Amino acid sequence: MLLAPTSVRVIPSHPEPTGRCMKARTLQVLLGITLAGFVGIIVWAANSSPFLAACSSIWAEPWGRVMLADLYIGFALFAAWIGWRERSWLRGGLWFAAICVLGNAVALVYLLWALYRNLAFNPTLQASPITHGQGT
Repeated sequence: MLLAPTSVRVIPSHPEPTGRCMKARTLQVLLGITLAGFVGIIVWAANSSPFLAACSSIWAEPWGRVMLADLYIGFALFAAWIGWRERSWLRGGLWFAAICVLGNAVALVYLLWALYRNLAFNPTLQASPITHGQGT
């Protein structure tokens, strides 16, 4: 008895990355470069000028106060997004405290970590990297 050939469907173990996944990987590279440059500027500034003296001169200027207000409003908005995204209030609070003390270098680290975590749980990145939790 002859059997008719059947079509075999091969399902790849690792699906091809989507355009969204490639964008996320490109964003990781850009954020990494930005973080490296930012850390370099921080190291340069720390070696060039005392931090507290610079803060007092910035605070003495009206536009310096505007810049600081803008900076901390940005910290608060970013922390609100982290608080919404993280499942643990403690973890969200620790990230917020770190951002307030250490600045946007920590925000860059969080973004890199969030993208990495999202790609690790969802290699094809079918969901948005800004969604709650691991991209679900």
